[in-house]
Amino acid sequence: MSIISVVLATVATQLLSAFWYSNNLFGGWVRGHRPATSDNRVYLSSVVAMFCLALFFDAKLLSYFHVQGLYNAIRFALALTIPCQLLQIPHAGFEGKKIAAYFVNAGYDALCLVIICVIVTMI
Repeated sequence: MSIISVVLATVATQLLSAFWYSNNLFGGWVRGHRPATSDNRVYLSSVVAMFCLALFFDAKLLSYFHVQGLYNAIRFALALTIPCQLLQIPHAGFEGKKIAAYFVNAGYDALCLVIICVIVTMI
């Protein structure tokens, strides 16, 4: 286990978040489809969640899932994205989220999984 890869993966996902949800990409559009928040707990929970996810994959990607190499890390992350996002569809519907906002978030989640799996596999 490498704490360096966990920290790098966490930082990389937060940088992706800053860009993904900025006004330069989807931020201005997505904010129109959900309540606005400036609560720092939301940002802190994002950091903690990504850190825990990176920690989990750093510990289990090779030993439990037998994922080695760049190609397999990307493939595993994308394969994991499909069931994870399918589980979110009912929640989005019941919470009244717009389908387009769901896809923006699904794309972000997929990229976060790819980033985490690649970094913890390669470092």
